[in-house]
Amino acid sequence: MSDCSSARLVLDDFPPARWRYSRTRPPADLARVLSPNGRHDWYTRWLATRYVQARVWLAVRHVGTSSVPPPARLQLTYVRPSHRARDTDNWTSGVTKAVIDGLVKVKVLAGDDAAQLYLERVRLAVEPGRCYLVVEISAAAELPEAI
Repeated sequence: MSDCSSARLVLDDFPPARWRYSRTRPPADLARVLSPNGRHDWYTRWLATRYVQARVWLAVRHVGTSSVPPPARLQLTYVRPSHRARDTDNWTSGVTKAVIDGLVKVKVLAGDDAAQLYLERVRLAVEPGRCYLVVEISAAAELPEAI
């Protein structure tokens, strides 16, 4: 894969409000399954992680994004259909980790350690009737110093 300086991916209907991960179990909220506060078994969490990584892979294939050289800067914006209160920590720790792992797995990012990736503050936005995720990746001249 060749290098590029930036990439923008849009994952429509993501994360889905009701995600069916099994024929025998009722649908669950994907963010809650991947949240550290979620009380789901390892297999359900594994399926959810694979679902997110597959969605990232499809978005990369659709756009034709190539790898971004390290160090990289990553900005995620979750767009939700309502102003309902959401715990940002649950989104940043669960779903965001799966998205980053998916980007590493498809080789858009070289790695997810602090020397290669700077994660900007995750943003939550509202757009009535829409639910999607915007992933913006850009090459950074240098990473900010650690505190």
